[in-house]
Amino acid sequence: MKREQIRKYSYQALLWELQHVEHELKKIKKECNQTPSKRLVKKQNGLDRRYSMLYEQGNAGNFRHVVGSLYTERGLSMKEFANTMEVSESEIHNLIRKGMVTEKLLDTICTYFQIQKTPLWMRYIQ
Repeated sequence: MKREQIRKYSYQALLWELQHVEHELKKIKKECNQTPSKRLVKKQNGLDRRYSMLYEQGNAGNFRHVVGSLYTERGLSMKEFANTMEVSESEIHNLIRKGMVTEKLLDTICTYFQIQKTPLWMRYIQ
């Protein structure tokens, strides 16, 4: 997939696609381990490249960036987003500015944006 095509995604759609590719990649790797074939290895390599491009494009390992991008994409300020989440503005501020989040807030954000909680994001839990 070309970089120009990736930029056409909304940020949320990019994350959904990334999570879909990650799921497909896990299935292919499991299948390759059981019955390796050139076709599966080629498919795995293609998915690896696509995953890397999407991951880089979305800066998906940085939960602070992910959340900031998602709420600004919806046209919300930090205060409006906090009100939508029914949390204090300082909780959102601590996440965006300091990288601190509670597990409850992480779960709430993932549910709100319909994204899966990842092990990389778990490291932000205080």
